[in-house]
Amino acid sequence: MRPWRTTRRGCAAFCRARTRRRSWRKRRRRSPRSLRPSGRAEVPRGADWTVHGPVRVGDAQVWALALAEPSATDHARVDALTSGWPVPPTEAERASCEDWGHAGARLSRLAGRSLLRHAAAQVLGCSPEGLRVETEGSGRPVLRASAGSGLASVGDLGVAGSIAHTGGLAVVAVAAGVVGVDVERLDRALRWERLAGRVFTEAGERADLEGRPACARAEALRERWVVLEAVAKASGVGLARTLGAAPVVRALAPGVWLVEESTCRWCVRVGRRWEVLLGVARPWSGETSGESDG
Repeated sequence: MRPWRTTRRGCAAFCRARTRRRSWRKRRRRSPRSLRPSGRAEVPRGADWTVHGPVRVGDAQVWALALAEPSATDHARVDALTSGWPVPPTEAERASCEDWGHAGARLSRLAGRSLLRHAAAQVLGCSPEGLRVETEGSGRPVLRASAGSGLASVGDLGVAGSIAHTGGLAVVAVAAGVVGVDVERLDRALRWERLAGRVFTEAGERADLEGRPACARAEALRERWVVLEAVAKASGVGLARTLGAAPVVRALAPGVWLVEESTCRWCVRVGRRWEVLLGVARPWSGETSGESDG
């Protein structure tokens, strides 16, 4: 009887096993134990909230705070919900939201500010308690460092932030320089007849969309609205002035838009994330790479 290895079937099995062993050894040499992934990172979550992120969109980083109870009915309930967040609101933030009569609106505002401090602390490598969020006259948030934060300087930081809310979800974007973020629920109905003339400034583009099915028009309108809202937040002039300036909007690639205003050009990246449509605006640098990950 011939030895097992000398048979045709035995040789084939032996060669396959040897190839698998060699491949496994090569992978071990290329991937030291200290560098191998240990599994998915744990998502911070509580009974009433979940933090998602960061997700890289271009050169910006984006976080989201999902609230299980977005429509709190009274301020006492708001205080109870926010006390368990990973970065609870400061007393100054709570005081600044006292004028917001509706408890749900107060909860959304506190969520955005707390999440922005959490995100900025992750980027800067400092404690969120050493950061504060102030508001410009236009409503744009400004990140500043407080004494004892561990940062090299007190005052303006080298990063900027932007906040958006929709339906129990607070989203923030953090980047070096200027950034604007906007989100829109995918199930929110936008009136084509009311908004199309304001956001589609070129007659040919509007006429082309009017010939499409209603669902395609709604999707195009929602994406354009997110693009312009993100630009308005990045520029700090507000949506009304952005629409009044009739900026030129051109598609650079799927989900990437160039918005040209009289004084600035913006690159806006749009995509679906966390069951919403997300848009992030940054000053145009001439590149469209690094669309998103995460």
